Amino acid sequence: MKRFPSSVDLGCLLCFRESDGQFVWQYSAEKLPIGRVHDWPNQGLVSSPLVEGDRLWFVSNRHAVVCFDAQGFRDGTNDGPVFDEPVNDSREEDVVWQFDMIKELGVFPHPPGMGSNTRCSIAATFGNQIYVVTGNGTDEGWRRIPAPQAPSLICLDKTNGKAIWTDASPGDNILDCQASHPLVTEFDGRIQVIVAQGDGWIRSFDGLTGELNWKFDINFKKSSWTLGGGSERNICLGTPRE
Repeated sequence: MKRFPSSVDLGCLLCFRESDGQFVWQYSAEKLPIGRVHDWPNQGLVSSPLVEGDRLWFVSNRHAVVCFDAQGFRDGTNDGPVFDEPVNDSREEDVVWQFDMIKELGVFPHPPGMGSNTRCSIAATFGNQIYVVTGNGTDEGWRRIPAPQAPSLICLDKTNGKAIWTDASPGDNILDCQASHPLVTEFDGRIQVIVAQGDGWIRSFDGLTGELNWKFDINFKKSSWTLGGGSERNICLGTPRE
């Protein structure tokens, strides 16, 4: 494991043994150097991981979807690929694959709450598919949307990190950020991915194809968005529930 001086600002994921709390392994990634709006100083890693068997998936502070060997190198093998250039400083750890949403999709992440809320947690899965909110949002001034055509929701193959489908429905109507996590449910034999998006609409997508099933505007049609609090128009921070 690579050691960092105490002065380095990192996003970290720690693993402890359930039976007695003993430390097992740690994933660490340095902060993005391209602007505080993407990776707020001293915020750390605020994505909740999805764990299934000996694999786990999470979104790093560098906005990469990471598949990790849950045992780390403790299983005596390196299951991860060898990177020509490190995307983060955990290349010595057991990363199976990672998907950089900024590089691959051109998203402009704007984390919600700057530390007060989780972001881009991977709590939704169906078969070999995982569903991730990209965090695409406004600039640091909360006024301009730098990447309106970039996806707000993506579906990845959890075995290899390949994109299956993406959706950019909020477009240039994003109010601030994307804070809701997806709900995956089955209705009438169809898998639906339901998520409250950054434009104030709740949408349902076909889990296999990404086709839009339905959408609902949570705001009054005449409501308006204003900065500084007290806005009539709002986004959803919570995750839809069955």
